[in-house]
Parts: sequence; structure tokens; C-alpha cells
Amino acid sequence: MIDNRFNRFSRRETLTMLGAFAVSSAVGAADESLRFSGLDHLAIAAADTEKSVAFYSRIFGHDVLKDSRSPRRYFKIGNGYIAIAPPAQGQAARRVDHICAGIAGFSQAGAKSYLDERGISSRETNVGRYVTDPDGIQVQLWAENSWKELSNASPEATAGGEAAVFRPLGLDHILLRASDMEKSAAFYQKVFGVAPQRSASPARIWFQVGSGRLGLSPAGAGPGVDHFCVAVSGYDREAAAKMLHDRGATLEQGETPGSTMFRDLDGILVQVTAKK
Repeated sequence: MIDNRFNRFSRRETLTMLGAFAVSSAVGAADESLRFSGLDHLAIAAADTEKSVAFYSRIFGHDVLKDSRSPRRYFKIGNGYIAIAPPAQGQAARRVDHICAGIAGFSQAGAKSYLDERGISSRETNVGRYVTDPDGIQVQLWAENSWKELSNASPEATAGGEAAVFRPLGLDHILLRASDMEKSAAFYQKVFGVAPQRSASPARIWFQVGSGRLGLSPAGAGPGVDHFCVAVSGYDREAAAKMLHDRGATLEQGETPGSTMFRDLDGILVQVTAKK
């Protein structure tokens, strides 16, 4: 005989529980849709696109795509890239326009649901979703290895055949200057879904973004992108410094011992770090 004490849920109660389970599963699926694989790319608003492409090609190599509908170039650096274009109308040049984190299995619906649940407004485009941090920095969320998604671009030969200074592996980190580090940290913790790592000297807040890192520092010269760092294969620092100088880079004091830093033609600060 069946003991009805253990069969007391009505059909309506059962359907309610199943509905709740379905909602919970959908939320979990939305969360899982944002599996960050790394820093995919960044975009530079250049004063002179042609000169910037030539500059970077002499430093990191000659793998460049040209957009068929605009002056925009896509400059490959290992498993990531740098997009270089004139600034949009009314916008300033000589700056990083936006940064992008790659997401495995990206979907517009999944990303929107994930961000909505965290109270983060986003803007849909045909190249992923954009969010804006507390200082107005634009962050693009799109597919991992989005180089393969650049269907409107084709290879372009670059001037000069000399060997590049470095063999790039990808974007290692991007450091932002934040006007309110705690406010920005709360925002990025919601976006990336990971707890921050903190250091006191120098004052930094770091977020692991897949294989890359996003950092926050005090505003100093004003909020914005302080520098981006490209991971490269091992190199000779003295020889690299001479080659960078010969190619028009302005060398800067490295933030950490053994690092190499320079400014590009637009004054944007770039760091390279050797990886095995």
C-alpha cells in the first residue's frame, strides 16, 4: 500500500515547483553564458591611422586586416588584436576608445540577461554588447577570438619589411585610472563575476578576466586607460630598447623591474612583458 503522507503535493503545487526550477535553470544558464576567456582586443582612436598602423607593424609584426567600409585596421597581437581608426565625429583622438573582453559561447540574449540581473545597463550592437563604467570608459563584451568574426575585413600589406621588435602572444593586462576605485571595483565585480585582488604599494585592484587581467589605479592624470600590456616571447631588453627608439617609440621607465614601456605616436602608454 502507498503511504499518501509522502504523496501530498497537488498537481498545481507540482507545476509551480517545476516552473520555479525552470526559472532557476534559466538564470543559471544565463550566468554560464558569460565565461570570460580573456582580453580580446582594444581600440585606439588615432590621430593618423596610416602612421599608427605602420608604427605598430614595425614593433609587433605585419598581420593587419583592413575594414572594407571604413579606414579601420585590425592589428593582430598573438591571440588578440588592436583596432586602429580615426575618432568618431566629435570625439577626441590620441586615446584608447574602448576595451573588449572575450566570452566563450557569446550570445546577445545570455549577455543581456546576465547584465540585467546585476542592474547593469548595456547597449546591443552587431559586434556584441557595450557597458559603460563609472568613469565613462566603454567596455565591449563579445565573442572570444573575435578576430575570426571580422568578416568585413581583408588582409592588407604593410610598408617596411624589417623584423618586428617582439613576437606578441596576446593582451596580458589593461590598467585603468579610476576616479573612485571602490565604485569602479563594485562595477567590474558585477560585470566579471569574480572577487577583486588588492595590492597596497602601488595601490591597485585587479580582476582576473580569463587569461588576462583588468586593473584599477588612482586617477592621477585623470580617469581613462593608463596603459595596456602585451605578452611577448622572451627578448633582449637592451636590443629591444634600441629598436623601439629607431622605430619612433618614446621609451618610458618600466613600472616593474625588467619590464619595457614606451609611448606610441599618439602618446598612448604600452607595456610589454615576457612570457614563456
